[in-house]
Amino acid sequence: LALPLLVADAMGHLTAIPVAFVLTDDTLITIRAAEPDAFHAFAAALADVDPEDLACAEDTMLGLLMAAVDHMADVLVRTGRELAPLSRRIFASPADLRGRGRMLDRSLHAILRQLGRVGDRAAVTLEAIAWLDLLPEFLTDLSHHPFSEGQARRIAVLDRDIAGLERTASHMSERVQILLDATLGMIGVRQTMINKVLSVVATIALPPTLIGTIYGMNFDGMPELGWSFGYPLALGLMLVSAVLPYVFMKWRGWL
Repeated sequence: LALPLLVADAMGHLTAIPVAFVLTDDTLITIRAAEPDAFHAFAAALADVDPEDLACAEDTMLGLLMAAVDHMADVLVRTGRELAPLSRRIFASPADLRGRGRMLDRSLHAILRQLGRVGDRAAVTLEAIAWLDLLPEFLTDLSHHPFSEGQARRIAVLDRDIAGLERTASHMSERVQILLDATLGMIGVRQTMINKVLSVVATIALPPTLIGTIYGMNFDGMPELGWSFGYPLALGLMLVSAVLPYVFMKWRGWL
């Protein structure tokens, strides 16, 4: 029996490492490249365990597997706790996204980085849980190992816990994806607003620029150049040509 179990490095990043369980009549052997976090938790809880619950190798293996499931549940709980404030920042409390310009960009980028870390943790956990899905069936039907009635009940409990974990992990991954899409959407809206402002400024500045360019050619045949009121007339035309596009866009609801 080989299963992926979770190991956290010094930075808190999770990795699923394969762990092999070799069960004989009176001995349990585990083969792994690193020590899963669940094994540490199981060893720390041995002082509170009834010795009768660990009377044989089968009990020890089931205890390790249940500790692994409990550890995955704890990981999902911590993930949910990290997602809650992120969700409030994105949806429920726009005031949390304070600042303008670069400050707002840094806030959105920080949310993206946090979502990336949380999403990676949820994905690794879901991958490990998916491998556990066939574990109860293997223990009860495929392994052909003689488990006692009490051990069979523990396997049934393990089956229910794994099913619940799988649903929770799937929901967690979907929630991370929703928040990620929402954050990317907010970044896209911000970029659209910037482009909109630039387009409005260019549209307002284009007619005055055209008028100034026309009267800046200084051809001899331009009668307006000799008018005493030609200069204020050109300035007035430039002003009106800038105001009219702005008024039109406000009337259409584009601003």
